[in-house]
Amino acid sequence: MSKHRVVVLKIVAKQLTVSEATAEYGISRRLLHRLLARYRQEGLHFPSTSTIRRILHTAGMITPEPRKRPRSSYLRFEAARPNETWQSDFTHWRLADGTDIEILNWLDDHSRYLLSTTNHPVTGDDVVTTFPTTTDQHGIPASTLTDNGRVYTARFGGGRNAFEYPLPHRSNNRATPRTAYRATPKASPAAPREGFFRLRYDHVTNDGKTTLRHAGQLHHLGIGIEHRGKRILALIDENTTTVIHLDTGEIIATNTINPARNYWRNNMEEPGRWPGSS
Repeated sequence: MSKHRVVVLKIVAKQLTVSEATAEYGISRRLLHRLLARYRQEGLHFPSTSTIRRILHTAGMITPEPRKRPRSSYLRFEAARPNETWQSDFTHWRLADGTDIEILNWLDDHSRYLLSTTNHPVTGDDVVTTFPTTTDQHGIPASTLTDNGRVYTARFGGGRNAFEYPLPHRSNNRATPRTAYRATPKASPAAPREGFFRLRYDHVTNDGKTTLRHAGQLHHLGIGIEHRGKRILALIDENTTTVIHLDTGEIIATNTINPARNYWRNNMEEPGRWPGSS
């Protein structure tokens, strides 16, 4: 900082009078009054950001950051056919009245055609519900692409969640999305799941069980006392029920369908023994 700037700031801060500054710094009163007048009219001129950065860099006070990846290195991908890949995500949005909502979308990757959009607090239930509704209208996709949100995948918590069970995971030349979506034959899953026919939402009772009506008969499914009160989704095919905890996506029970028995035990737990049995 220059001597003139130091003198002006000390006078403005009332640390020195003009007479004291003249005596201490050897500057004439005429020059001091001129400097003070310029300060009051223009203020202090600070160095530019580039000058500050250059000074700090020379003094070794800046840690260099790695260069950002150039946009030219990005690889753009696009599914070759409609229904080859569907993308899904949800977005938080605040309405004009202050209400917070979440918008869940299903998008065809090839055409960017918006297949479905709904608004509600997004849970795993909503993903499982909107997906088959969308497939009923547009067919089943060969694959899906989402982020790692818990409503889509339980891969980091172990097992599979309700959405992963029925369907495992694996610009438009200026055409509108609707045109691109309908322009070519649609892809389909390489190996669709056979026999999957029923979903049931329920909760685990206080004794660690839930019920299921099969072929007109009511059966009791063993889940586990440690899961009592949990919200569940039961996936029922021809031979097995798979029970999923809706809040975490964890598979907590599998039960073999046996119409001859009233109680179907949890195959994921060791069989219990009657007291006194060996």
